[in-house]
Amino acid sequence: MSTQLAPWRAKVCTLLNSLFVLACPAATYAVGPTPIPAYFSWQSTGANTYAAVAGSVHGTVLLTNPGNDVLEPRSVSATAPSFVSQYGATLPTIATTNGVAGSAANGLVQFSFNRSLPTGSRMIVFDVDIALFDERFELSQVGGALTLLDQLESNSGVSSVFPSWTPSTGILRAQGSQNDNEFEATVFDVSGASAITARFLRNAGGGGIAGGRLAIGVPVPEPTAACLSAIALISPLLRIARSHGH
Repeated sequence: MSTQLAPWRAKVCTLLNSLFVLACPAATYAVGPTPIPAYFSWQSTGANTYAAVAGSVHGTVLLTNPGNDVLEPRSVSATAPSFVSQYGATLPTIATTNGVAGSAANGLVQFSFNRSLPTGSRMIVFDVDIALFDERFELSQVGGALTLLDQLESNSGVSSVFPSWTPSTGILRAQGSQNDNEFEATVFDVSGASAITARFLRNAGGGGIAGGRLAIGVPVPEPTAACLSAIALISPLLRIARSHGH
């Protein structure tokens, strides 16, 4: 019986898969490779404020700039094939740098969105790599959950000591000793967030300028609620059909 049904299952699997992807492009998240996110490319809208659109989400950034700290849009260029294939070769970021002569306050980046970030949204934190200066980001969000997904090199030919992540405190802390690892990347899932706060904490002992960068991207096309329900319902059936269709 199972042998006779195998060709039928294979045909059903192919038909369902084709119709599913045509009706719901976001189904590629379940049945194919994840597309590179569309990133917020921040543009100035006034003193210490920026705005951008990614996919269908509008975002704003409020930058608190104590002392001679610098918080501004910059880009990161990546060359590592594994990173580029997942996240792209050029990513717009918000960069934070605290200056030697700055105040004792901490640089603060506050992201707000006009709606919750869709499923599959990512925040990538770069260049938290100097333990000597106690580089740290204190991260938090409103809505969804801040979940560590991966740590990987964004550039080829380097070997990083990746920062440690403590979910209970939201602290991403440098463990390395120098800044020659060319933008190591820590990737978070920020699906469902309507606001994100990234506080770059002042060097514990002073001395030296330290900083990091953050990129936020959303999946395109964005999965709709109906599409997500379809993915949850049909994806297991497709997998079963495939596993028994040969």
